[in-house]
Amino acid sequence: MEHHGGPSRASDTDTHLSCAQALADVAREHRPSNALVIMQDSSTKSSQAILANRELGLGYPAKIGDFDECSAASPILHAAGLSAAKGAHMCVLGLINIFGLPRTEGGALGGLCLPSECSASNLRSEGLKKFLDETLSSESKIPLSELGKQYLVNVRDTIRLGAATQADFTCGSHAFSVDTTAAVVIIITALLLVVVTITTVMEYWMPNMFQGLGRFGTAFSARRNLNRLFNTRRRNKEFRCLDGLRAMSMGWVILGHELAFEASIGYINPFAILPPTGALKGWLAQILFSSRYAVDTFFFISGFLVFHSVMQRLTKGTEITARWVLGYAAHRWIRLTPTYMFCILLWWKIAPLLGSGPMWFHWRGYAELCDNFWWTNILYINNLVPFGYGENGTCFFHGWYLANDMQFYLLTPLFIVAYRRSVKWTVALCTFIITVSTTSAFLVAKSEHWSAADLDGAAVGAYDREGYIMPYFRIPAYLIGTLLAITWLSIHPPGSQRTHAIGQADPNAVV
Repeated sequence: MEHHGGPSRASDTDTHLSCAQALADVAREHRPSNALVIMQDSSTKSSQAILANRELGLGYPAKIGDFDECSAASPILHAAGLSAAKGAHMCVLGLINIFGLPRTEGGALGGLCLPSECSASNLRSEGLKKFLDETLSSESKIPLSELGKQYLVNVRDTIRLGAATQADFTCGSHAFSVDTTAAVVIIITALLLVVVTITTVMEYWMPNMFQGLGRFGTAFSARRNLNRLFNTRRRNKEFRCLDGLRAMSMGWVILGHELAFEASIGYINPFAILPPTGALKGWLAQILFSSRYAVDTFFFISGFLVFHSVMQRLTKGTEITARWVLGYAAHRWIRLTPTYMFCILLWWKIAPLLGSGPMWFHWRGYAELCDNFWWTNILYINNLVPFGYGENGTCFFHGWYLANDMQFYLLTPLFIVAYRRSVKWTVALCTFIITVSTTSAFLVAKSEHWSAADLDGAAVGAYDREGYIMPYFRIPAYLIGTLLAITWLSIHPPGSQRTHAIGQADPNAVV
């Protein structure tokens, strides 16, 4: 997928000359001033940026410029017929550092509406800095308007702030264009929508023809699938508490992600939201800050349902052979992967097309990760490859959960074999793994200074990279669910009338 206006790095071969000429072009006397007024007004002032730099935390204590207003200067510049400045775009300072990584301090430091000839690498160049100093000196031979002088002073001071803080600029709209794969995904999605529409219309107004479609019609009927999706009735009342756990945990996860995603972009009013002065300063805010552990509920439910359901389906004479394990694994892979891959394609190829703007450059990194590592999602090893980069270093980063769950699912036959030989030894094995995993996580967290609190900067970043998505640190919750299933089966052995009635719990329902 092609993209335009992404963060420019040192490999950018443009020189500073075109940028310097364009800046001089818009700042000269006797030039149409409407564009310069817009460019100056839509830029943040260096004094605001310096104030913002004094405040740490996730957010934007100062403005970052007006992207839409800056875009309005482009047609004016184009119509003016200037020799060097042909358009305008926004360059934001401080979303990334000079190494191209997000700044740990959080938040941007300001934004400049600049001629589109100015790239991020131009703004880092010593040649442009020298040009600005010479142009603004009393000995300069370039006749500047008063507003033009103010504009160039602001540009110079903001560039100096970037150099002092090791912050870098990101420039442009960061818009993506449609490539061949994206076009194919769009066509497939459109065809699916057409099939769903036709099938649903047939069900309502041509029932005889719909019945002739058989399972195909049922699979693509919007009415039947929506009814099934929102149906809250259960065939039996046992394990109904798991529905409550799912619902509460899902709400918890959504609240936590809302906080995390908004913070990753930045709050324009951080002092009203974040500690120590904002709405999240009280102890109730810990519900949000600790929401990353809500996913353990789903690991717990999965561990319980998989072990319980498999044991209900195994007869006494059934042996756990390699063929059985292959079928067991294939069933889960075939059930999940087509839908999972379609979601990844939507994320990878369609979502980047849905917007643009100063913050949209993040999608460049998301798309590049899928360019390189999409195959790890198909194999459900995306929590391990690439190793040590955390969820933000993977394709479709929230897919780390499915990778862990699949890996735990594939380990379950080992515990089933052990259980059929000795319940006590199986309980001891699960307890041993839980103890080793928990103790190891505690010791590593202590030595590496991990933190699970979302506002702890580098400490929570280290935890995300080295611990959060790793299966050997996340398996305790799954095994606790397995232990509960063992306890339940000890009280209600497989084959009894009670367990026969309740043994139809779907182990994949948690997914």
